[in-house]
Amino acid sequence: MKNIFLQIKELQEQYKSFIRSFQKFQNPVIKGWINDQIESGTFIYQKPVIDLIPQYKKGSTLEQLIQENSLPQDILTIFQNKEKSGPIQPYSHQDEAIRKTHEKKNIIVSTGTGSGKSMCFWIPIVSYCLQTKENEVKGVKALVIYPMNALANSQYNDIAERLHGMGITVAKYTGEMKPTHEEAHNYLKNVLKREKIYDSEIISRDDVQKTPPDILITNYKMLELILTRHYDRKIFRDNEKDVLKFLVLDEIHTYKGNSGADVAGLIRRVKQRLKIENPICIGTSATIEDTPGVKGNIIRQFAEDIFGEEFSESFLIQADYLEEDNSLELLNLNSLLE
Repeated sequence: MKNIFLQIKELQEQYKSFIRSFQKFQNPVIKGWINDQIESGTFIYQKPVIDLIPQYKKGSTLEQLIQENSLPQDILTIFQNKEKSGPIQPYSHQDEAIRKTHEKKNIIVSTGTGSGKSMCFWIPIVSYCLQTKENEVKGVKALVIYPMNALANSQYNDIAERLHGMGITVAKYTGEMKPTHEEAHNYLKNVLKREKIYDSEIISRDDVQKTPPDILITNYKMLELILTRHYDRKIFRDNEKDVLKFLVLDEIHTYKGNSGADVAGLIRRVKQRLKIENPICIGTSATIEDTPGVKGNIIRQFAEDIFGEEFSESFLIQADYLEEDNSLELLNLNSLLE
C-alpha cells in the first residue's frame, strides 16, 4: 500500500506539469509570477484536509437491552454486525433511544453521519412488529418517511435483507415502485442487478394494496397520495385503532418553512385517519445541535409542531464520544507534506 502523502505529492506534481504544458507566456514578468504561484501550492490546489472520525462510546450489549426491556430474542438474529459474526454492539445513543422508545417516549436523535441513527428506530420498530406478529395483528405498524428516495433506497435494502425469513414485511412506496409484480421483479433483476428478492419485500403497488406491509417506507409526497387516491387507501384497510405505533421522520431538519407546515398537516391527517393516539414519534438529524438553555427549547418546540405530540425535557439524544487519549502523540501532518 502506497504512502497516502506520497500519492498526494505525486498528484500535485502531475497537475503542475499539466498546467505548465499549455500555458506559454512571452512576458518574463508574467511567466515568473505564474511559476511562483504554481510552486506556492495554493494557486491551483489546496492542501489536503485530514478529518479524524470520532469514536462513539459503547452502550449496553444487545443481549442486555433485550433482557432489560423485554424485547424479542429474534432481535439478536436480525441485527447482526457487518461480518455477521454476532449481534451489533450498540453505541450509547442507540442504547438511550431503544430504552426511551420502550418507555413510549418521543425522541429526536441528533448524531453525526455514520453514527447508526437508523438503528435508533429500526430496533424498536422491528421489536414491536415481532410482538404484534405473535398476536396476528394486521396492518401497517410503522411509517418511516424520508426526504429523498436515495436515502430510502439504502435503508430499505438493508432492512429488507435483515428481515428475510422473519415473517415481517416491508415496502418502499415511492414513485420508483412498479405497478405489477412482474414489472417490479424485472426492474430489480435487470436494472438494479438484484439477484435475490427477500421474502420480507413487497415490491409492487399491486402487491402493497393486496397485502399491506408491516413497515411502510415512503416520502411525504407519496404519503399524501396514499391518503387521497382511492385505490391507495387499501394500504391502511387493516389498520384498526393504534395499530400504527411508530412515526419516523428522517432528516427532520429539512422540514421547515412551507414544507414543514405541509408535513405537520400531513402527520395530523394520518393520525386522524388511522385513529392513532399517543404514537411513538422519532426524528433524526445529523445537523441539529443543542446549546443548553437556548436551542433545546427551540428544537423541542419544532418537534412538537411537526408531530403534534408532546416531547419530554429529555427528548434530545446526542452522541457521547470516547475521551481523547493524551498519551498519543499528535502527528505534524503538514511536515509530512513538505
